[in-house]
Amino acid sequence: MDHTRRTFLGNSAKLAAFATTSSAFPSCVSAPLQSKVADFEISLAQWSLHRAFGAGDLDNLDFAKMARHFDINAIEYVNQFFHNKSLDENYIAQMKQRADDMGVQSLLIMCDGDGNLGDPSATRREIAVQKHRQWLRAAKQLGCHSIRVNAASSGSFEEQQKLAADGLAKLADYGAEYGLNVIVENHGGYSSNGNWLAGVMNMVGKDNCGTLPDFGNFNMYNGNDVQDGLYDRYQGVEEMMPFAKAVSAKSHAFDDNGNETGTDYYRMVELILRSGYTGHIGIEYEGGKHSEDDGIRLTRDLLKKVRSELTEIYPLEPWQNLFNGNNLSNWQKVNCHDETFTVEDNMIKCDGIPTGVLRSEKRYRNFICEFEYKHIEDISNAGFFVWSDPTPAIGVPFTRAIEVQVINGYETENYTSHGDIFAIWGATLKPARPHPSGAERCLPSQRRARGTGEWNHFRITAVDGTLSLSVNGKVVSAGTEINPREGFLCIEAEGETVYFKNMRVRELPSSGRLAPEQKAKRLRRDHSLYNGRDLAGWTSHSKNNGWKANGPSLVADTGAAPLRYALESKIDSVSIDWQPAGGSMTRTRIKRGEELENFSFVRGALTLHPTTKINFMNLFSRY
Repeated sequence: MDHTRRTFLGNSAKLAAFATTSSAFPSCVSAPLQSKVADFEISLAQWSLHRAFGAGDLDNLDFAKMARHFDINAIEYVNQFFHNKSLDENYIAQMKQRADDMGVQSLLIMCDGDGNLGDPSATRREIAVQKHRQWLRAAKQLGCHSIRVNAASSGSFEEQQKLAADGLAKLADYGAEYGLNVIVENHGGYSSNGNWLAGVMNMVGKDNCGTLPDFGNFNMYNGNDVQDGLYDRYQGVEEMMPFAKAVSAKSHAFDDNGNETGTDYYRMVELILRSGYTGHIGIEYEGGKHSEDDGIRLTRDLLKKVRSELTEIYPLEPWQNLFNGNNLSNWQKVNCHDETFTVEDNMIKCDGIPTGVLRSEKRYRNFICEFEYKHIEDISNAGFFVWSDPTPAIGVPFTRAIEVQVINGYETENYTSHGDIFAIWGATLKPARPHPSGAERCLPSQRRARGTGEWNHFRITAVDGTLSLSVNGKVVSAGTEINPREGFLCIEAEGETVYFKNMRVRELPSSGRLAPEQKAKRLRRDHSLYNGRDLAGWTSHSKNNGWKANGPSLVADTGAAPLRYALESKIDSVSIDWQPAGGSMTRTRIKRGEELENFSFVRGALTLHPTTKINFMNLFSRY
């Protein structure tokens, strides 16, 4: 086992999944449903052969043929090798035909030399935008998904962000007309600062504007100005990956074991995969130690080796449906009525009454979860819990968890209807952006959720105590340092009707043991004795017994008649939350044969016999 491989194995558990930047974009390619391998394909960037193309040894029209020569079936063009042909539709058609004939997919055009999209001059910035439009037309004709551009600018950190965002936003609007992405590579200056570029993406705020992280371009030298020197390449890629619509595997030199000497490919590729990215990783060899042909082969073979070994050690699990469209077989009703969660027209219908949760049967640690939801009322409340305990916290109908808010019609400075994430009932979370009140709650960077009657798509990525939420195609909320970081998934009912569909989960690699405080509580054989709507299962000798089903609470007035619930012989204890008038909420576990002041477990039944007004909730039998 070589040193790089050994280092990878030792450090893989420590890799973070997401940066804590405010916004992100998903990969432009969806993951195949049943894939059991590390999900990426290999493409070839034309710059890998820049010396041959520049010297005229290769013709641009032969690029697809060369890719096939290396057994690669996807390519990334560089505009300077056909710069004077961008408006020549016949020539572009020939390029496309050559690629089609070779069975090669055209992915993108890397664009240089057409002005700075972040130029301080509004006039020059607009000229750059207009010059880049020719490449949008060419990319559309070639069948590409993107053009790669640069975010060059000048000025302070913040000034350059604003200028670059302005130019990119304008170009992205044109790109949208063609159905194309505009993606930015880390290419010197502040663009090689992952945090800076993530901020630019947030300012742009468009689904078709993303990034192209390059393994090697992290020297922030820009003309005569060195801006902070070298940026950590792993941190930079990590910060850009949530936005990524393409990736470049930059390479310069290789050792005798076939490893790139400047980049740990094992570490880098696992970081990419764990972000949820499933697109191509493009070979971009630009070294001088090896010939261009050898450099391409060495990079290709290393990517294949890494992919194979990652699959062997950390096999990527297939997507699993959380909801089969017919029944709730993957779920357990925790503290609600049988009608609170039902199946209607291949959707989960949550009618919101009582407040309570539907829990997944399985625990999850690292995963991606996707679902769609729709509110039918203008003011509507629900939620989705991550890394949840199996049963509610003391005195509330909610579990300890991280809540992904699923609400409609609520807007204040402290919470929104657009994808807040926050810690509830004993969980902890550090928000990606400080909350105005200091709460452990991340407010979304953008308002992207659609309103009443419209479907919304949520994508939750939860890895090693870090969580990010994508709303309708863009990550808007994130949190780190989360505990617990292993537990159940829950759908929360909280008053109104909400529909859910297309729910699925994909488990991601995890390694190392978690401390007890990092895990949700163990699932025990608990069964709720109260459904939140009525007294089903309970009996009393008096019709006017003084009891009231009040949502999550079972309320006994002063002088209420005893209320009895017959229990199977296998039940050995019952957990009860109870609160006398003017008192605090207490959780008591009563064992078979015990008699306490306000309740008893004798003669095969739990009997509630309060001596004063008491609020009961979370009554769970256990065996």
